[in-house]
Amino acid sequence: MSGHRVDIDDIRRVLIHAIARELEISPDDVRTDVTFTDLGVDSVTMIELVIDLKEAFGRAGLTPSLLAENPTIDATARAVVSLRSPADDEAG
Repeated sequence: MSGHRVDIDDIRRVLIHAIARELEISPDDVRTDVTFTDLGVDSVTMIELVIDLKEAFGRAGLTPSLLAENPTIDATARAVVSLRSPADDEAG
């Protein structure tokens, strides 16, 4: 998906499944409007989420601090959509 327009629902889906996998819970139990902390996400899991997002979407600027500043799945998804991809930079 790198270099293509990123869909907010795709970002939510990646985050939901990554959190469910890391916390060993059902994706149905992951709410998108609850803070990562309230979901049980710790700093190590936050790094794993960033790795998953980078692999899926290749966005520059994806860091644990981006997730900390946007502490829900919904907020993070909106922030990731606004990030530029490396392909955007090359197209200049």
